[in-house]
Amino acid sequence: MTSIWPSMDNCRALGLWMAPRYAAWGAVITLAAAFTLIAAVVIH
Repeated sequence: MTSIWPSMDNCRALGLWMAPRYAAWGAVITLAAAFTLIAAVVIH
């Protein structure tokens, strides 16, 4: 049981550390998708 708790704490800490970055990645992916769609429309 002792080996499970450190991993759970690490996952929680990683989740808190990644939370602000998920929003930034979402914005980047959204911009990339929009740019790809615009490029596809322009090319076609």
